[in-house]
Amino acid sequence: MVPFEHSAVIAYKVEHDRVRITNIFYGGRDYDAFYLGTSAEEDPESGE
Repeated sequence: MVPFEHSAVIAYKVEHDRVRITNIFYGGRDYDAFYLGTSAEEDPESGE
């Protein structure tokens, strides 16, 4: 993942003959939770 323009993060995958952009996250979206398959509401460690 690479920060872009201070307001977005670009997730990519390097393949044999190309770089594939897999997602673009804007404005503080929780990309960690997206890739882990959880949200802040579901996270038992968050205390909620």
